[in-house]
Amino acid sequence: MVPVRKTNVHAMSHDSQPLPSWPLGSAECIPAQGAHLSCSFPCAELAAKDSVPGAAGTLSHGHVLFIDDEAPLAALGKELLEECGYEVTTCTSSLNALDMFRAAPERYDAVITDQTMPNLSGEDLSRELLKIRPTLPIILSTGLNHATMEETARNVGIQKILVKPYLSLDLVLALQEILGEMDSQERPCPV
Repeated sequence: MVPVRKTNVHAMSHDSQPLPSWPLGSAECIPAQGAHLSCSFPCAELAAKDSVPGAAGTLSHGHVLFIDDEAPLAALGKELLEECGYEVTTCTSSLNALDMFRAAPERYDAVITDQTMPNLSGEDLSRELLKIRPTLPIILSTGLNHATMEETARNVGIQKILVKPYLSLDLVLALQEILGEMDSQERPCPV
């Protein structure tokens, strides 16, 4: 009989700390035959409510320019933020985003941009946007080392960095923070 090894699968945060509350699934490994991984992820709404009570409990407002060269991520960001009451314009090109912003800089209340993109990085795009409107709230999303990006972002004028992968709740809280909405108690946000 071939021994079967079984274990639970747990979530880890971006800094390799285990996340509490729930196992995500199980893994079975049979030597010389392969492995079977079974995962189930908690609903974002439940995870957010369980992890930070009341933190994202308000429906917000404002127009966000969301830039990511990966169309599915841009669409996901748009859907999430629209559920929380924001008007969202997405763009998958940093150059197009810069042109859109130049055409109507007061149209946007905040910008969320990916760091790694063709043509202009999120950092370079942020520099250009801040030349046009120096007080623009910007969130930079990156998979790069947080420590090195933090100082660079501060020097550029970027208010917040989100390290990938991040939770939906992290995105909403960061946006509420840079827009000064943290204490707003209007209507519930589904996140």
